[in-house]
Amino acid sequence: MNISLLKKPGAWAIIVPVLLMFGTVSAALKMFSQRDKARNQWELTTKVQKDARQIIALLNQSGRGDLAGAALPHFQDKTSARLCAEVAGIPLSRLTRGESGGKPKKEKDGRILHRENYKLNRVPLLQIAQFVDYAERNFSSLSCTQLTLTSLMGEKDSDAWDATVSLQYFTSE
Repeated sequence: MNISLLKKPGAWAIIVPVLLMFGTVSAALKMFSQRDKARNQWELTTKVQKDARQIIALLNQSGRGDLAGAALPHFQDKTSARLCAEVAGIPLSRLTRGESGGKPKKEKDGRILHRENYKLNRVPLLQIAQFVDYAERNFSSLSCTQLTLTSLMGEKDSDAWDATVSLQYFTSE
């Protein structure tokens, strides 16, 4: 192959479709592998849910059903955020507390509403999701009100994101 061949439009009429075909085949193969991973994860989730229902049923049968609805602990600022980061596999050096959403606000029912922001730096998207998921599932009345993601496309790791996680939760007086 020489340079003069690349100057002919007829050569590009063959080269471009061949390259596009290779790209399409590569993307399709990746898609199929991701579909299989998603199917496996769905099956695992279904199995875990079934097992959890069986555990709750056994607890009820043994007269210890009160454990199935055990109260969740309250979120405790930085300590709980560090626990969420550890569970998600995020190094603590990549977790910082951002500016809070103002002073805690007392609600009509006597509870106190807290708003806090945490920043996760250069973290994979899956770990960000695990951080939020663990926080919402394991702390009483906590919810993620906003999640802002910034892709770090220029980084050597293509799955590096900066995230700002806004949380709100209630405490009693």
